[in-house]
Amino acid sequence: DSYAGQIAGIDFSSPTNTSVGFSVEAWINGFGPGNELSGGGIVSKGYGGGGEQFDLDLYTNSAGGGVRFFVRDAGGAVHSFISTNLLTGYAWYHVVGVCDEANGWVSLYIDGLLAGSSSIQTNAGILTATNLMTIGSRMSAANTNNNLQFYGYMNDVALYNYALSTNQIMAHYSAGQIVMPGVLTITNLANSQVQLMWNFSGTLQSATTNVAGPYNNVTGATSPYTVPATNTQTFYRVKQQ
Repeated sequence: DSYAGQIAGIDFSSPTNTSVGFSVEAWINGFGPGNELSGGGIVSKGYGGGGEQFDLDLYTNSAGGGVRFFVRDAGGAVHSFISTNLLTGYAWYHVVGVCDEANGWVSLYIDGLLAGSSSIQTNAGILTATNLMTIGSRMSAANTNNNLQFYGYMNDVALYNYALSTNQIMAHYSAGQIVMPGVLTITNLANSQVQLMWNFSGTLQSATTNVAGPYNNVTGATSPYTVPATNTQTFYRVKQQ
């Protein structure tokens, strides 16, 4: 339930008869379908309901959760693409929204690949938004606080004042695959339970003798994995695949 707000210096607004190019990029690791707010802001500028200059967020419904990217042209019309990719919980995804008015496209990329595009008229300009940019949440209306939260983790948010190419986006994704760390977190829950969560592909293992092992695979364990809190020691690790 946190966000970065009041971020100044980001403004892609432009009047009609001009074509604008820009890109919005982030790594996200959310809590998954059923645990996210539809419209939960990843990176956005402006308020919901008509005042957005651009918005990269989650879009969820009864079938699951995807990603949405949209911009408003200078006249306020929306140009949007919503992915059908279901983002599972507790896994890292690389998401990029690209506005390329000169070529007539608004596009969304997930994990280096084009998820889809929608058209935008060339020389349509981009809406002026009085609100500053936010990361991790956004306003659902002009008179609300930042009440549309993204629940999860984010990394390496970046904005560009040009349209990233497909090759550039794939290069960014590939670089992140090399450096993105694997993290195992262990959290005490309020109901005398302990939750283990990891953000990479691997097998949960446990040991009771000491931290050096021996370790055995925990059969059927997937992230998040919950165990009862006891007074006996248990060590956990994830064997990365």
